[in-house]
Amino acid sequence: MHKQQLEEAIRSVYGSNIDAHTYLQKFINVETSIQKRVNDRYSSDIELYIKKLLQLHEIATWGDDRNIVDCLIPLGQHFNLSLRQLEKVFTNLAIIYSTSGENHLRLVPIIVFISVVKVVNPNVFGSLMLGRISFTGLCEQLGFRELNQEEESKSKLFWLMNWIRFSMLTESEYQAIDVNDSIKRFGQSLWQYNVDRERLIPFFCQKLSMFIVN
Repeated sequence: MHKQQLEEAIRSVYGSNIDAHTYLQKFINVETSIQKRVNDRYSSDIELYIKKLLQLHEIATWGDDRNIVDCLIPLGQHFNLSLRQLEKVFTNLAIIYSTSGENHLRLVPIIVFISVVKVVNPNVFGSLMLGRISFTGLCEQLGFRELNQEEESKSKLFWLMNWIRFSMLTESEYQAIDVNDSIKRFGQSLWQYNVDRERLIPFFCQKLSMFIVN
């Protein structure tokens, strides 16, 4: 349970002067705190729940399962997503995949990223859909300013955010980056699709916005 929220609910019913903590003791004898495992070398509660949700939702991903897990784990750890938030993320993923086909363009890092951002920060999601936020501004608002590729635990997150950078740089910014920058190769994934690099994130955001998720 979310004890603080439950105590607030009791006060709203019985008045602000009631001792909500004492009231709850009528029904609760023993309390314990169950911590999420997030730093285990081999597994974490986030990883286990992601895999379970993927199985339960029975989403047709046409082989994207492993990529979805690999992208969602570092984002789940970065934002410290609750299990309830992860459920909402999978609802978003189900919407995107249900409006896609096996031969359609599916860029898993972007799909997973916007599915998470819509849950943790709807305002940023709206800015992404309308193209009204820069990559630098995005990193500042979501806490991605100091990603280090050399740090093993964050290497996947670094790779994922490179996809976001690839999709958000203006044409002049993109042309100015070093030819050896890894995102210069990302464009190869778009050759068979009629979509511009800078339209990728708004395109997938619009797919997700076809439905309202409560």
